[in-house]
Amino acid sequence: MGDDIFSKSIPLDLPKIKSVIYYLIQDDTIVYIGSTSNTLARVFTHLKDKDFNKVTYYPVEEKDKFDTEASEIVKYKPKYNRSVPANNLFCSQSKIRERHKGSTKVEVAMALCKPKCIMRDIVYYDLNEVEKELERLRKEGSR
Repeated sequence: MGDDIFSKSIPLDLPKIKSVIYYLIQDDTIVYIGSTSNTLARVFTHLKDKDFNKVTYYPVEEKDKFDTEASEIVKYKPKYNRSVPANNLFCSQSKIRERHKGSTKVEVAMALCKPKCIMRDIVYYDLNEVEKELERLRKEGSR
């Protein structure tokens, strides 16, 4: 991209920890967030198509990896992340519709919940909020 790839400062002592969340940073702005078990190899794959001049990371439990990555992407909305990975916390409109096929209340529940982020025209919701709203609507309807 802009800089020669050899001028980028990539620490060669990146860990081989089972699971890490890593951040690519350009001039103090997070431009990409990912998760991996081989940080050095994964960071090197980004050299050809992303501008960044710093990498930071922290270890996470394998079972929490995708939820943590999704939460961080929703929080920071990095420019190179195209979507939120499959997780247990956030869900796109289409996945919520698919999950509750046949429910007449799902559209109302999503309308009552505030989207957590929009990435590449995909709207993501807090899955727990939508589920709670659906449950409330179902209880109201059965009275």
